[in-house]
Amino acid sequence: MFSQFKSLFNNNQDSNVAVAEKPAAPPVAQTAAPPLKTKAAEPPKPPKTSDKSLTEKYRDGLTTGTPIWSNADSVEDKDLVIRAAYKQIFGNAHVMDSERLVKAESQLRFGEISVRDFIRELAVGGRYQALFWEKYPTSTFIELNFKHFLGRAPQNQEEVRQHTKILREDGFEAEIDSYLNSDEYYVNFGEHIVPYFRGYSSQVGQDVVAFTHAFTLANMACSSDKSVLNSDTPRLQLNLINKQASEIPAVRPIPDSYPSDFLPPARPPRLPSELIVMARKILQERTGSEEIYSETLSLYVKS
Repeated sequence: MFSQFKSLFNNNQDSNVAVAEKPAAPPVAQTAAPPLKTKAAEPPKPPKTSDKSLTEKYRDGLTTGTPIWSNADSVEDKDLVIRAAYKQIFGNAHVMDSERLVKAESQLRFGEISVRDFIRELAVGGRYQALFWEKYPTSTFIELNFKHFLGRAPQNQEEVRQHTKILREDGFEAEIDSYLNSDEYYVNFGEHIVPYFRGYSSQVGQDVVAFTHAFTLANMACSSDKSVLNSDTPRLQLNLINKQASEIPAVRPIPDSYPSDFLPPARPPRLPSELIVMARKILQERTGSEEIYSETLSLYVKS
């Protein structure tokens, strides 16, 4: 009897110790799971030059095809915006330091004006007017305005008539404001995006015929709009009037070379005068005849 009571007492002690050694865990508070953080999509990296196709290289020579917008206060960002604005508005023409709008550039760097305001300053600053308004016919000037400010070609002759009326009735600055204050400009570029050429991408509400006009205005790689050949004739006028599609030129095998069609034929090589004198003396010494010298030399020298 005593042995049974002792064993029962020891079992109770062991159970008490076990309970003391392993206390019950406190209840865990039910908290909501933290929201998952999704990583922002990174912009696609541009392919290397060696990986680009011939068509991509040709297009890159004309335009980047991507929006450049001012979203930071860094010096590099402002410089990129300013360079892109000059290139787009002046049609890839070189602008000398004396022709740059230093005051407008400073205002853009300090955030006093937006990119759209800077574009307006470039257009009405005098240089744009001298390069395009005073140089080209009205129809050509309007075609280039569509390209520089809206990044596309005119869709039809009615658009050209509307802007011709603005120029005739309200003047040059009103024509520039008609692009920069339009809904199309605001939807595509807003206040902080530099206009860029959108002709290679089909636009909403644009037919196929209007799409082909962009290739006519694109020119060639390494060209500029201030040196348009045959500037007396608008490039799109006949197609717009007749509602015809413009011809899409074939891509040249070397996109960054000057067109061989415009190069004059190479002249035949001419021998230096020193070699001609030396040849004359040698022939005279060996033959003693001036006639043989003239006949022999005529085989190698072309006048």
